Amino acid sequence: MTAVPMVVAQRDSLRRLEEEFAGAAAHARAVGGPVLVSVSTAVERLDPVTVYAAARERGRDAVFWHVPWQNLVLVGIGAAWTVTAAGRERFQRVSQSWRSLLDGAVHVVDETVGRRGGGQEAAPGPGPMLIGGFAFDAGSATGPWTPFGDARLDLPRVMYGEAGGRAWLTVNTLVTGNTEPAAAARAVVQDRAEAGKADPRPREGAGGRANPEPSPAEDVPSKERWLAAVRETAAAIRGGLLDKVVLARSARLVSPTGFDLEGALRYLQVRYPECYVFAVGRGDDCFLGATPERIVHKNNGRVQVACMAGSIGRGATPEEDERLGRWLLADPKNTEEHRVVLRSILDALAPVCTDVVAAPRTGLRKLANVQHLYTPVTARVKADVDVLALVSRVHPTPAIGGWPTEAALKLIREIEELDRGWYAGPVGWMDGAGDGEFAVGLRSALVRGDTALLFAGCGIMGDSDPESEYEESVLKLRPMRAALGAQR
Repeated sequence: MTAVPMVVAQRDSLRRLEEEFAGAAAHARAVGGPVLVSVSTAVERLDPVTVYAAARERGRDAVFWHVPWQNLVLVGIGAAWTVTAAGRERFQRVSQSWRSLLDGAVHVVDETVGRRGGGQEAAPGPGPMLIGGFAFDAGSATGPWTPFGDARLDLPRVMYGEAGGRAWLTVNTLVTGNTEPAAAARAVVQDRAEAGKADPRPREGAGGRANPEPSPAEDVPSKERWLAAVRETAAAIRGGLLDKVVLARSARLVSPTGFDLEGALRYLQVRYPECYVFAVGRGDDCFLGATPERIVHKNNGRVQVACMAGSIGRGATPEEDERLGRWLLADPKNTEEHRVVLRSILDALAPVCTDVVAAPRTGLRKLANVQHLYTPVTARVKADVDVLALVSRVHPTPAIGGWPTEAALKLIREIEELDRGWYAGPVGWMDGAGDGEFAVGLRSALVRGDTALLFAGCGIMGDSDPESEYEESVLKLRPMRAALGAQR
């Protein structure tokens, strides 16, 4: 994928913007289709949660993405262009549509913004970027997930970004042959000014545990039906039909005063700095969470994938925590589950990557309330393979679906009694060069008004104990229960 041409312009050069829009309009008339113009300007750092919350209060769709260890923040506001896709080929269709849009696109960048840096995990720089996500399984975005669809990624009208010690705003415009250059340039300046009004400090009273205590959680499906599904799945595995299946369940919370999602995001940022904190706001709905699990990170040809499978809680003391970690590293069920996931990742990358290497030893990834077996994988991507091509190969890993994949997905569809939608699906971003990062939408909830659906899944093996699996799911629900104001 070829990077979008960059035009360096002086800050707030309205005349220069008019010239670029005039050129784009002429090109649009010549090719008979729209031309993308992205305008990036350096800004002072803003409070990203406030930027997101303010956009939602104005009735705008918005997407929030924060990766603390990368010092990366992205907040997309509105949509200059949206790509949707359905079915098994949804990743490829999104990629193809994005490539077509970028043909002839122009990036006008403020001379003070600077260029993208290097490094193994170099963060994205200013410029056109898609942000959004995909359903876990084609056709699973039903029921409450219908507004999200199998795949939806936006090219935001305005993108606020922080990375590499700088902050910027990018305003994206789809130019047609009828676009009036002066009006388009003024609209860019106006939208940039509106987004830049957000206070760089968190709003007073926002954050922490601002949510009121909701009503007791209702299991969906009921605990008894879920335990029966676990027993049935374990029996199928013992019978040799599969090796592993990940069964999900949800819990429904109702709060008569609604949920403070701004407070929830701040809570997740503070309590889970080792996680990807995200929120996808569409209309009256918001899908948000703090997920520890990367699917794929691609930058300048370098690929990083995380193998996380097998889990146990944290100890109350350092000694107990270490004991639990040692047990997890030695437990046959968890280590076999981890081995299956790692093998699937290596096999998925091999056809499109070189130098595919897993870390020589499996370690532990310790989160606030749980610890996982963890093995990082690195590779070098072959030419013209974008991040979505990698996601389509890796997702779903046996850690979130099962193994063999198709047999596990078939059983999930038949037995789970749940609309998974975007739960456990890929959420993230892709830039104009085809680089980007997607994480698994775990430790998450779908909120609409006074109702929240919280999701968790457990890897079922032949010797799984249903009650133990249920307790593990309760542990995994805790982050979002707490963020939304509920105690166990």
